[in-house]
Amino acid sequence: MTLLSILREIVYYLLKGLRPNGNKFYDENSLYWKQQYASAKEPKGRYICVLNEAYPLILVGNVHISSMIAIERGLKLLTVIPSHLNVTMVKELKSFGNIEFIYEDRPKLVLAKLVGFYEAFKAVLSFKTPEDILSYELDDIRFGDLIYDSYLSYGYATMRKVISYELFKTLYHFYYARRLAFFIKNNYDVEVVLASHMCNCIGGTIARYFVKNNTEIWERWVTLKKYKSVETLYDSAARPDIKYVNYMKRNRSKFIPLAEQHLKDRLASKTDDYGAQLPYQKDKRVYNSKLEFCDAYNLSVNKKIVFVMMHAFNDYPNAFGFSIYRDYYQWFEALLNLAKEVDSVNWIFKEHPGAEYYPTKDVDLMTLFSQINADNIRFIEGGANFNTSSLRNIADGICTCIGTAGLEYSTYGIPCVLGGKSWYAGFGFTIEPTNVNEFVNIIKNIETIGRLDDDQTDMAKIIAFLTFEIFDVTRFPDPFGTIASFDVDAQRVMSAEQIFAAILEKRINSTSDEKDKYNESIKEFINSPNYTQFIDFDRYPEFRI
Repeated sequence: MTLLSILREIVYYLLKGLRPNGNKFYDENSLYWKQQYASAKEPKGRYICVLNEAYPLILVGNVHISSMIAIERGLKLLTVIPSHLNVTMVKELKSFGNIEFIYEDRPKLVLAKLVGFYEAFKAVLSFKTPEDILSYELDDIRFGDLIYDSYLSYGYATMRKVISYELFKTLYHFYYARRLAFFIKNNYDVEVVLASHMCNCIGGTIARYFVKNNTEIWERWVTLKKYKSVETLYDSAARPDIKYVNYMKRNRSKFIPLAEQHLKDRLASKTDDYGAQLPYQKDKRVYNSKLEFCDAYNLSVNKKIVFVMMHAFNDYPNAFGFSIYRDYYQWFEALLNLAKEVDSVNWIFKEHPGAEYYPTKDVDLMTLFSQINADNIRFIEGGANFNTSSLRNIADGICTCIGTAGLEYSTYGIPCVLGGKSWYAGFGFTIEPTNVNEFVNIIKNIETIGRLDDDQTDMAKIIAFLTFEIFDVTRFPDPFGTIASFDVDAQRVMSAEQIFAAILEKRINSTSDEKDKYNESIKEFINSPNYTQFIDFDRYPEFRI
């Protein structure tokens, strides 16, 4: 928050209070929660800590869910605010009632920031290699992955040096987050921590310290999920509980046709999934045969076609834990070198469709590929006239670290070689090397890999349907407009005014019956200890297992 923006907020607040939609939201939200707390359980002096978020809608949505947990469990809301000068956000959050704030400009936390500054300076001088950072542990908890990936978020595809200003800033955030976690833990009796982003240095550090001390962690991402160990934090909310997988396997005659229809709609861009709209834009060219594609890209039609589905390089490559290479770029570089050697197949390097949202300072793919003169290697940039749904017609194999394409095209029988532990790994339909030697050997012999059998393809369809349809929180009716209404990427271009206007519109246009159904679904999830991954039972009552 710049000095100018702080002054602007203060002046606006003193003269007019909240902006118009903020005022309306405050009034409506205050009245609603006042009514809800009339039936709340007796307070027991414990807290649910809501971690701060950069995007207002995510934070408001998290506080909404946390308020429901607080009512059901007799807790009080607790959230961290950067400064006493954040008057507008504080006013909006006060509308939830029953909330307490930790201001980061209080003396103890200002001191914690100063100490963090010193600790970061010492640490940045102690690391010798990127691997030292990635493997870094403190207090018997691994944090190196958070530090490494947070460094990349400053606009780097890989870490090329260990002494840099960006690494210093990253380490400062980590050490401060550690002390903030200690401050919260020592001063507040926290029963639950709720967050949406746990792969960065702030949210991830606090969550790992609390779960290490047996505090329940809730994540609101693709769905709601509860965690009780550091190890399970790596699973991600998208990874299906095995009981749901087994249930669908036993009833595959019902679910496989539903999955196939969903995948057909997904690849035709007929779903409202923002992540599926980018690669499957209707105005992009679909290739229906290998001959058509090879003619267009001047490739030998007699060779198998392997697509390397590239990642947005700085999009947190270690979020799911294990990875053969330390980041997406190192994986890509290794594959490109192998592709130059393995000329028995056509290698198509497909840029991530959302790469423009994750710019990097240290890599220019167009320049890099312009220097490659190989008959069997092609690069398709993110904005090219190419619809990714073409892969089901032309691909013989796929390579990805942990990307969605490895799941999507396994449903069409196309084998996928993973470069790390994806959320859909371990279900028997992906090829999962455990070290560099295994990976290299598989790639060198990739032309010998056959298509998936029917059981493997069905399993991929089950996981895809669970993830993209049953679990996806945007498929859950949200009469309050704060939980599932807007994709994380879509809201990046929304102003605070637009966000609160949209929330109010959704609430006004929703019926009492819709709100009651929503409340009952969430309450059931809150009050069922063995129910750790949210499913809308109103749509899928058979999943009460």
